[in-house]
Amino acid sequence: MMRQVITMRWCMGIPLILLLTCIIALLMFGSLLGQVKKKATRQAFEVAPHELLLEAERPGAQRGIYVVRWLKPSRDDLKHNRIPAKVELIIPKGCRPRWSPQRNYILYERFGQIHVMDRKGNTVSQKGYMRGYPVYGWGPDDNSILVGSDRYLSDGTKGLGFQTFWKEPWETWAEGILTDTIGMPAQYGITFSHPQLPDDLWLGAPTMSPDWSMHAFEAYRPTSDYGRSYSKIYVVRWVNPPSEQFKDHSWLPIWRLTNLPDDLLEVNPKWSPDGKWIAFEVINPKASTHRVYLASPDGKIVRPIPLPSPDELVHPNPSVQELLRHERMRYYERMRYRVIKWLSKGKRMLIRMEAEQSFIGFWLLDIDKLDVDNINCLKLLTTLINFKLTAISFNERFMAVYDSYAPGVPLNASLRLVDLEEQKGYYVKGFPEDMIVYWMDW
Repeated sequence: MMRQVITMRWCMGIPLILLLTCIIALLMFGSLLGQVKKKATRQAFEVAPHELLLEAERPGAQRGIYVVRWLKPSRDDLKHNRIPAKVELIIPKGCRPRWSPQRNYILYERFGQIHVMDRKGNTVSQKGYMRGYPVYGWGPDDNSILVGSDRYLSDGTKGLGFQTFWKEPWETWAEGILTDTIGMPAQYGITFSHPQLPDDLWLGAPTMSPDWSMHAFEAYRPTSDYGRSYSKIYVVRWVNPPSEQFKDHSWLPIWRLTNLPDDLLEVNPKWSPDGKWIAFEVINPKASTHRVYLASPDGKIVRPIPLPSPDELVHPNPSVQELLRHERMRYYERMRYRVIKWLSKGKRMLIRMEAEQSFIGFWLLDIDKLDVDNINCLKLLTTLINFKLTAISFNERFMAVYDSYAPGVPLNASLRLVDLEEQKGYYVKGFPEDMIVYWMDW
């Protein structure tokens, strides 16, 4: 009581002007703190789901993440097959931007850290330093991110494994900082030794099933030629441990996806959005072939994607027709085929065919026609020459193509759009000719 009386008398003795000055100063200081806090969590931009993300740089300008903002074309633009756009730097020093599957977030890397940003420019969470491990990207939805990690082996050494940063669907990435603690021990990631995975194998390129119940991944021995001397696709199913305690994780079911010969390399698995298939690539280093395969997750069905049909060549002379067909088949067999992206909820898949460094063909595989009509299950969408990077739009209709005709020299670079339905091309007006692009995502 005595302390309260003394305090009241002391305050009443302060001149009124001094008291008002103190109050104003406190309000101004509080406002300044609010502005600083706001600037620390919010960028001065927003990104729309249909906008293109680049990691790029220009001479004399910063390297970082740029956004291509599409503008309304005029009649003259449409007449000359042009789409106007504005290119804007949004994250200096940022790299490898990746849209989340539902386009609510952008995953990117900066100064060796993993960041997650929402479309309004709020950096909502980040992980500690990546320690040189790869960031593989998003899982099947906006609730999971796949990253590389340590894998602790039986002899006490470490190799390469993988983890999944995940959150429940009702949470947001702003709930906390991304950490290495993932649910139950090693849930949704292999950071441990397992009897089905020899210790000399590194694990990489994980892909997650839509229901989160399984991962498919590469298990390989790293070397300098193809990056590996042995590589096979494995699948792990996440199940609860038995009631008894285990010293290791041998209770987790892990199996090889195929029984293809060991001299064939299996790489780049991609789980279909409907969960029915795992697409991957098979490389034969001796024969220099590179094909796309499909497999059911249990490995009971393993089949190569058929090559494009050579029957589109027609000649009135049957002998010449057969010769042309044979030569075209040999031509297709020498190509390199790569999985680009699953489309339309697993009903279609985009495949890239590389003839030479300067010639690329994009084919659309209709999954439903594989058993019914193998000959016509592939459709040629477009062919490109002298391009560096591509990205597919959110609505799956357009493909962005970055060209740089002088390798290593920022001269005459261009950005084009290809309408995959109408097979029509557009040049992007306003794209800087001196811009060097290292990464694209749309």
